[in-house]
Amino acid sequence: MKIVPCIPVFLSIILILLIPNLSNANIIQPGYANDAEKMKQLSVGDVYGGGIVGYIFQHGDPGYVEGEVHGLIVAPEDQGRAEWGCLKFNRVNNTSMALGTGLENTITIVEFHDNHFEDYYNSREQCRYNNGTVAAKVAFELELNGYSDWYLPSKDELNILFENRELIGGFSDADYWSSSEGSGSWSAWFRRFYGSGNQGHGHKDMNHMVRAIRTF
Repeated sequence: MKIVPCIPVFLSIILILLIPNLSNANIIQPGYANDAEKMKQLSVGDVYGGGIVGYIFQHGDPGYVEGEVHGLIVAPEDQGRAEWGCLKFNRVNNTSMALGTGLENTITIVEFHDNHFEDYYNSREQCRYNNGTVAAKVAFELELNGYSDWYLPSKDELNILFENRELIGGFSDADYWSSSEGSGSWSAWFRRFYGSGNQGHGHKDMNHMVRAIRTF
């Protein structure tokens, strides 16, 4: 395990307790963000920016900057289960499946449920099939390891997490929500992180797992 010397001992201990398989991880201090050479040390599975590096942007990706290192940080653990949102209401619309759209999707979903109901989160009667939880809201309100800019990954971002799940670690044998709406008002995209690993779009009132990400 490579630990940058200037990381306080207590922080290292906390990371070891919270993040599975840390003995195989490379811990990079966030202060290195302005040092291009040290940032180039980053790779998928490293501990950085409040979580685990889940993806490094490549040429042609949204967010890619020539000569700089940027990508996706994955929360080191699940945020629990939640529904995607209201099943019977009109479509949220304006969500995308593409890489780089998860944050915008998340904001759109949260604003929809904030603005189209008097109190969606505490009044089940407003959407009789749902329990008042919204996966995007869980991710958007997350404050973790000094960061508060987390969001629910888009369909393509969730696919990346699935492909790199062994290096990222900490996933449950469960279905995980994306922030991408399905083809109708009733559905949204999810990915199965066990067995066949199938991806599909299911009823928004299904209680799937949430794993938040952020961009660095």
